[in-house]
Amino acid sequence: MPSMHPLEKLFEPHWIAGGASESAIAEAEAALGVRFPPSYRSFLARFGAANGYGFAVAGLFHYPDKSIPPLWIDVVSLNLKWVDQLARGIPPRYVAIGDDGGDYTFYLDTGAPELEIPVVVLGPGADYVVVARNFDAYVIARSKDAIRRPFNVVF
Repeated sequence: MPSMHPLEKLFEPHWIAGGASESAIAEAEAALGVRFPPSYRSFLARFGAANGYGFAVAGLFHYPDKSIPPLWIDVVSLNLKWVDQLARGIPPRYVAIGDDGGDYTFYLDTGAPELEIPVVVLGPGADYVVVARNFDAYVIARSKDAIRRPFNVVF
């Protein structure tokens, strides 16, 4: 029996984009100039991208019909087009993976020295505040609506 992914029970099947290939993951890393942590790579391979109750996790997915908006958020487009990191002064080591629906954006800190890197938040009064020790902890906390201002709890 295949082992269950640690995030498996957090997403309804119709909210999952479908797994990304290793080559798609490598292309995304190259486009962003970073190396994703193992937990995010595993998420991309298993889910691609996903929507939960009240939150979305940017990822990778096949999107052939450009005439309608996608159901998911593409991590490369989010970071290269929407966030426009250089214009905002955000170092490229930070990879946006979601937001709170308002002023706060959550980032993987790909420049951290650990293998499993922290997730930080950036927004008014929150400059690179660590909100989760790693990607899986971030998603679990978001699924419980536990990451909230003043962002003083690390999951």
